Amino acid sequence: MSRATLFRLVPALGLTQIISWGALYYSIAVLGASIRDELGLSAAALFGAYSLSLLLSALTAPLAGRAIDRYGGRLVMSVGSPSRMRTPRLRSTPRGHLPASRWR
Repeated sequence: MSRATLFRLVPALGLTQIISWGALYYSIAVLGASIRDELGLSAAALFGAYSLSLLLSALTAPLAGRAIDRYGGRLVMSVGSPSRMRTPRLRSTPRGHLPASRWR
């Protein structure tokens, strides 16, 4: 890979990482109060569920790493990215259609 390509690729990768983490990881801090109000959850229940999701991510990370080693990062990321982008849609689903609305 040429040096000029790297000078374009690295900033692009950095920008996509910033946007991805901002949209998927830190949005709970901004949307938490609205989510709690809409679903009628306590702060402990909401952030406990979010912490559980982080724990599940940590437990499945070795599987993802093995998949990347076996099939390559391009395929694994191509499959994983669309599934992660459904998360904001699930957060915006009307109350009666989201299983979390039963957590009261």
